[in-house]
Amino acid sequence: MIPVASSPTSSTPWKTPRKLFPGRVANAEAMSGSLRASCGRPDRLECMADDVRNVHEALSAITEHWQPHRLTSINDYDVKVVKLQGEFVWHTHPDTDELFLVVSGQLTIQLRDRDVVLDPNDVFVVPRGVEHCPKATEEVHAILFEPKGTVNTGDAGGDMTSDLRELS
Repeated sequence: MIPVASSPTSSTPWKTPRKLFPGRVANAEAMSGSLRASCGRPDRLECMADDVRNVHEALSAITEHWQPHRLTSINDYDVKVVKLQGEFVWHTHPDTDELFLVVSGQLTIQLRDRDVVLDPNDVFVVPRGVEHCPKATEEVHAILFEPKGTVNTGDAGGDMTSDLRELS
């Protein structure tokens, strides 16, 4: 066993389990009894890792472009993964900002007064009420942060509107 960190109260190394998406917990046998008991469900080792998701594995599960899937939620926000290719629809989100984080590929966020080009690991926030149109000439993998209930096409509606999907 390779120690990841040492417990502050002892010199015994411990590991935090990593849930393989979707599936099982890796290194569950490395969990100490105190970590197991801390979740209140000692009969189920993965209880501490239920919400661990791997971004790349989540993206590989998506088969269609412009179909956002919930990776996780935090407070009143959804963290979504999506594959993008082609041009989306011009739209605004009147009540919320929209954050784009590019994982791979190159995404252009067209604004009425300029284009914003995002490469891997770039982040851009489209301010609320600003009309925009994402465009990807090659496939892009991205993460979006938006308040729960935000519709992907904003106020535009139409054929590209997609319900938020859950990862299986």
